Amino acid sequence: MDIARAAAFIEEKGSDLEKARFRRLLYGTPPEPGIVLALTARQNADGGFPYDMVPGHLSTINETLVALWWLEELGLLASPAAAQAIAYLFAE
Repeated sequence: MDIARAAAFIEEKGSDLEKARFRRLLYGTPPEPGIVLALTARQNADGGFPYDMVPGHLSTINETLVALWWLEELGLLASPAAAQAIAYLFAE
C-alpha cells in the first residue's frame, strides 16, 4: 500500500472528519475541537446517533455503531459522547 498516495487522496478529497480520523490513526494527531463538536452535535438526547447522521432523525443502532467507531479512531472512546452511545446500544 502506498501510504503517501492514500494520504494525498484523503487530504485532497476527504471531509474534515475523514482527515482527522486519518491523521489520528497514522500520526497520533488529536482532532481539533471543532471536528469533535461537529460529530457529537449530531448525537440525540437518547445517546444514539441519527439515521443518515441527520440531526432530528431517530437514532439507529447502525449509525450509533459508526459514530462509536469514529470516536474510537479519534481517540475519544473514553469521552462522554462514547459513553452515552454505548448506553444507548445496551438499552436497545
